[in-house]
Amino acid sequence: MMLSYEVEPITSIMNADGVLEHHLPPGMEGKLDVRPLLSKGGFSVVGEGMGWLYEKLSVGTYEVHTAVLPEYRGPRTLNYALESVAHAFMETDCMELITRCPENNKPAIKLAKAVGGTHLYDVSGVWGDEIMHVYSLTLNQWAASAKEFIKKGEWVHDQFGDEDHADHDYDALHMQYAGICADMALAGKPEKAVHVYNVWAQMSGYAPIELLSRDPIYFRFSWLNKSGVREEIDYSMKLDKLEKL
Repeated sequence: MMLSYEVEPITSIMNADGVLEHHLPPGMEGKLDVRPLLSKGGFSVVGEGMGWLYEKLSVGTYEVHTAVLPEYRGPRTLNYALESVAHAFMETDCMELITRCPENNKPAIKLAKAVGGTHLYDVSGVWGDEIMHVYSLTLNQWAASAKEFIKKGEWVHDQFGDEDHADHDYDALHMQYAGICADMALAGKPEKAVHVYNVWAQMSGYAPIELLSRDPIYFRFSWLNKSGVREEIDYSMKLDKLEKL
């Protein structure tokens, strides 16, 4: 799975048999042209036999359209959908995902709920006579359940010098947010990474961090040292290590 701004990969999947009919509004015929959506700031996440089109609605808000070939559907679809969501939040300016599910499309509704979507409201008159259920997933909602980043957070923690960092009880949620922050920064979104981490940190009693430079990536951390004195220490972040400045 990879993020793409190209037209062809997502177009070929959305216009495939078994997929196209689920994306054509009632009464519409022909093929879908995704170029206008991509030209207005949209993107896609594509993999073998599947793709997700993200249509930009407003600043940081995207409507997501799912396209999975029939032979690739099944239990693994959820894992790929979660991976697609992670690409969107980690690698773009996306702060909220919204999707519309036809009331009679139970698999679509089930998938929207399974990735963590919250039902906002129902709309009508936008898809023939079908009632559409609208679901939302925000960045903070997603981050709170993204436990796959715990290992990366443990790696970040292990990079700090023992002489700097005070001993403290293991906190899995701390590791989770540190991991999200690290991978998001390394994916080219360091300002967004600081935002995500600092919102959680200030709600959880941890000191916020500061971005000193985005290229190269320099972070300023604040913590109690082993003597119980609060100090600020700067580190550079690279793909394979953190280095004290």
